[in-house]
Amino acid sequence: MPKYSSRSGLRRSFFFLLISAAALAIAPPVSAHETWILAGSARIPVPGVVPVVLTSGMVFPRPVTSVRPERLEKSGIRIGNEDSGTLKPRAEMGGTLLATAELGRPGIARVWLKLPALPVELTPELVDVYLDEIQANPEVRRAWASRKTNSWREHYEKFAKTILRVGDPGSVDRSWAEPIGGALEIVPESDPTALVPGAPFTVRVLKYGRPLAGLMLAAQESGRRDWQRTDRRGRATFQLAGSGPWLIHGTQLVRAHFPDAEWQSWFTTLTIPRQGLALR
Repeated sequence: MPKYSSRSGLRRSFFFLLISAAALAIAPPVSAHETWILAGSARIPVPGVVPVVLTSGMVFPRPVTSVRPERLEKSGIRIGNEDSGTLKPRAEMGGTLLATAELGRPGIARVWLKLPALPVELTPELVDVYLDEIQANPEVRRAWASRKTNSWREHYEKFAKTILRVGDPGSVDRSWAEPIGGALEIVPESDPTALVPGAPFTVRVLKYGRPLAGLMLAAQESGRRDWQRTDRRGRATFQLAGSGPWLIHGTQLVRAHFPDAEWQSWFTTLTIPRQGLALR
């Protein structure tokens, strides 16, 4: 029987994920809310039903705001190159949406979600903090500084992904390097389920499938951030110390011409769970 099939086993696993997230958060809160998917480990020993938490927060991995089930526009599980169902919401608890992913066979599993575009309005004071938080580019800052109004109206959407190793797929399965197709997506260039702490880890950022240059990306662990700008091929390289978990995230913000908004943004995250054995 799969390790995660029993109700009591799922409860223990969810509890471990919530406690771990709370214990690892040590930095003070800031303004931008990243959204992520987090499993207890990057490696799942045998196929089965795996618990994950879906949340938005200001400091990874501390949960702040649950992903509401009705806001899940799309979600999916892709093992190798085959789609394998969707995330199943179970309950909201402690600022998280508890969900399960059916990982029914060995392979590299890419688990993802998309939240639809929503409007937001910010005060001028919050805009300045927001632009600092996402490391907005100079063009955006100049446009805001030369504004003729104090209103900030924006449409934003979010894409989140995590990658898990189920059983022993062997070296043939390199699907971790394949994009899902998010509007703004972070794709690793080496296997994120087999990281060596401190070794270089390169990712590329794709906007509608094409490399996006000049985007500021952060690698975050326990609230500590390392910022890198993507090169002309959309690549950025980090050194991920410790055993994780890590969150790599970025936000593209551009001018827009909606009837109800002058700005548009895309948030994207790649969560790399803790390295090692999965929960038992």
